Amino acid sequence: MRVTLALLTALLLVSEGVSVAAPSRYPNELEGFKFQATAKWGTLVPLQSTIAEVRSILGEPRKATDLNDYFSPYPGDDRAIAPLFEYSWRANWDVYIYFVRRDVAGRPGQLQG
Repeated sequence: MRVTLALLTALLLVSEGVSVAAPSRYPNELEGFKFQATAKWGTLVPLQSTIAEVRSILGEPRKATDLNDYFSPYPGDDRAIAPLFEYSWRANWDVYIYFVRRDVAGRPGQLQG
């Protein structure tokens, strides 16, 4: 009985053309502030995308800073310990991209968790 009911429900859904959308990476975005799906940075994956991927999608940042040595000139992507990129977006929005190079245990490389 349960199998028949499940199959009947599935057939009804298919016949009605109901599609299930992929879950949003940020399901808690407020209405009117749902930028991720349409923004050019929407393809970036937190804690996985590289500096090179960010630069290829967003271009050169307005400002690049190494938070490890905030008041010194940016040392370059390879030498920065805690890079922060600042971009201007729309008329009055700023986008900050923080890069994590180490996990909480201080190990460089692929992040854990």
